[in-house]
Amino acid sequence: MSNGVSNDGDSQSFDKRQLFEVLNDVKKGSFTARMPGGAPGLDGRIAATLNAISELNQRNVINLARVAAVIGAVAEGNLSETLELEPEGKPLEGQYLRTARNVNTMVKQLRYLSSEVTRVAREVGSEGKLGGQAKVPGRVRCLEGPRGQRQLHGR
Repeated sequence: MSNGVSNDGDSQSFDKRQLFEVLNDVKKGSFTARMPGGAPGLDGRIAATLNAISELNQRNVINLARVAAVIGAVAEGNLSETLELEPEGKPLEGQYLRTARNVNTMVKQLRYLSSEVTRVAREVGSEGKLGGQAKVPGRVRCLEGPRGQRQLHGR
């Protein structure tokens, strides 16, 4: 037995103890353990499939950490961070691509809203203009009419 592969008569197969250890690592959330390559037949396909599952999960953990970092930056008031849609030259796909686009749109909208609030506050503070309205495209806004009634405008 060398390199996780044992020799059972004429056919080579992987070490079942190593298979168990890799599966146990995956169960615990560690996706860096891999089966050795090179085993022929079904054993080789099992090892390759397990390695592919580990690699996919490892990428998912990395992508989730990137999403968390951008959301954390927003929570701290940093609206300059966005998610790359092609990290390390590999385009995101599926749900991670949709999530990245949604997060980037959220950050863009918050950035725009923040700049409008700042603009209106500046007008009120320096120019004394009361009743300034933020202009946020595609959003419903509520304005107070002359008799105190509320009117919905926008969209």
